[in-house]
Amino acid sequence: MRTWVLVLSGLSVPFTLTHALEDFSQGIPAARFGLALLPAAFLLSLAYTAQVAAAALSARGEARGHALNMLLGLAWLVAAAVDHLGEVLFVPTGTY
Repeated sequence: MRTWVLVLSGLSVPFTLTHALEDFSQGIPAARFGLALLPAAFLLSLAYTAQVAAAALSARGEARGHALNMLLGLAWLVAAAVDHLGEVLFVPTGTY
């Protein structure tokens, strides 16, 4: 289980990080959430710090690391669903 947790956690970083960089370049944190650049970047850095800590705990075989990875994975999933579900369900076909 430890290997799968670490692999999935590691694989999620390139996807979430590039998506976050895209959002920051488009001004999404300010437009959607009312956050200035630095506070938004600080909050995002806390999330990645927690992910690194969870991976380190999982690598040591600690159950806390697995639980934290699961919690962070669910948080990323819920955040993505809240942010993009409307776009998925109601695709603006007029722009294509």
